[in-house]
Amino acid sequence: MRLHYYLRLWLNCTLDVIGTILVIVGALPLFILGIFPVVFFYFSIQRYYVASSRQIRRLTGTSRSPVISHFSETLSGVSTIRAFGHEQRFIQQNKEVVNENLVCFYNNVISGRWLSVRLEFLGNLLVLLAALLAVLAGNSTDSAIVGLSISYALNITHSLNFWVKKTSEIETNAVSLERVCEYENMVKESPWITSRRPPLQWPNKGVVEFINYQARYRDDLSLALQDITFQTHGEEKVSYML
Repeated sequence: MRLHYYLRLWLNCTLDVIGTILVIVGALPLFILGIFPVVFFYFSIQRYYVASSRQIRRLTGTSRSPVISHFSETLSGVSTIRAFGHEQRFIQQNKEVVNENLVCFYNNVISGRWLSVRLEFLGNLLVLLAALLAVLAGNSTDSAIVGLSISYALNITHSLNFWVKKTSEIETNAVSLERVCEYENMVKESPWITSRRPPLQWPNKGVVEFINYQARYRDDLSLALQDITFQTHGEEKVSYML
């Protein structure tokens, strides 16, 4: 997670935007009348974008976990998969989890393009406003000051777009913190060593007996083993095939 990197870029861009606006307003005072509605639309677009982008980023992170886990499980058990001839089944499962992740990733990219188009439009409106004010000012304003204000207006388009994008990225990347907190609060598996320990002399003979043994992977899953009863004696090798 690069949250600190986005925070640093956002702070630098914020100072750049403030300085640019002050220069333009100093050259063309009437520019401040047009900056307020444009900034309002900037914040409206950002609020609308972040509300959906945050959820899309959360879905992207959630759908990425099955891809990684399935791939690692396939690599670790590739010899068993080939031995039982289940290659196509695992390939199909991999396609399904990858396609589900790509759906979320595609929507994430499309939402970014949606934001860029609208921000570029608003930035061009600022440039148009600065140019119109420079024309209306006529000879009352020095040509060098007019050129400086228009050049800064061209620069503010990029700065504002960058500022809105980094603000949105900070909020959407905060989903990573939510994922960390989610894993932190997740119910832990049972410890390997429990309080119920066998006697120190155990085992004193090679006999293992299971009576109606049951087991499950998690509390919310059905039983993986149910009503298993068997007994083994010393020097025996026992296997169980489902």
